[in-house]
Amino acid sequence: MIRRTEQRLIPGLRSMIEVKEAGTPLTCWRYTGNTQGAIYGFEQSMDNAFMNRIDNRTPVKGLYLAGAWGNPGGGFGGVLRAGARTFEQIIEDWG
Repeated sequence: MIRRTEQRLIPGLRSMIEVKEAGTPLTCWRYTGNTQGAIYGFEQSMDNAFMNRIDNRTPVKGLYLAGAWGNPGGGFGGVLRAGARTFEQIIEDWG
């Protein structure tokens, strides 16, 4: 990627980089324990999208979920929204 970017967009990019870091599914598995290093939680399919995901509010009083495995789904944006949504549910339940 760096080589291609240097050729097409930013000559000398390599000399500007101080740190390079790479992650693989093994990296994700090591740090998160997610099955097979999953970074987006459950499969991102039509039958497992938004409304079909596990709810953030559980049947156990006081237990809420927020993350890539629940609603609305995986990815950076999904996890941020899950946190916000779960917070809203907690505040709603606390009255």
